[in-house]
Amino acid sequence: MKLSAPMGYVKDTLHKHQTKLVPLMGLGRRPHGNLPPIPTADDLEPILKGKAKFDFNEHVADYMFWFLARDERWKRELFLGHGGYTMIYLPPDPETIPPAIPDYPAIREMPVFKHFDADSIWEATYLLGDSFREKSKQVFGKGLEEEPAFDGLTFIIPYWRARDFLNAEADEFAEWFTVFDVFIAESPDDSGILIAAKDDLDLILTEILQRMRQDGMPHPLYEVERKQD
Repeated sequence: MKLSAPMGYVKDTLHKHQTKLVPLMGLGRRPHGNLPPIPTADDLEPILKGKAKFDFNEHVADYMFWFLARDERWKRELFLGHGGYTMIYLPPDPETIPPAIPDYPAIREMPVFKHFDADSIWEATYLLGDSFREKSKQVFGKGLEEEPAFDGLTFIIPYWRARDFLNAEADEFAEWFTVFDVFIAESPDDSGILIAAKDDLDLILTEILQRMRQDGMPHPLYEVERKQD
């Protein structure tokens, strides 16, 4: 989820469920974008004197939360539709499969199992072993390697708009999709949802839309059809 001073429902929901969501912060980056510089004393002087307003977004990068909780449907129900939700689909990585916690009564009676969903936290911990994190920095962090914050970034997710694909070269496409297979993101700049994939998804998307029509699910195109009928 893209994080840029979240307010209202998004902020409240994030705070309410953060223990279960297990958020891990990384960087959201526009193609070839730079990290905002740390403000200098000269930058802050007019703000301190009341001659200029402080704009939070001018000094803070577009950070993103990776929710390590594995309940994808629940996460979508919480945040999808508020303009900042991104889903990526990765190739399977055996390093992310945790060994089972022994199901012994003596272990399950420990206080941690009574107060927390220890199994989910255990599963989330193993997601940190996914090669995605370092690979995302190699591919989407080009040009930032000398930034002081670069080594501390846990991952980098592209903050794409539709026009970024029109401006990209073929070799860029190929490299992007070594990190993930499918990228789906809410895109306020495009007034919709951006879907990008390594392989052709036309048949899959067509089948989904046909099922939506058959099940009477809402869709702008189908609403027009129903009114005409």
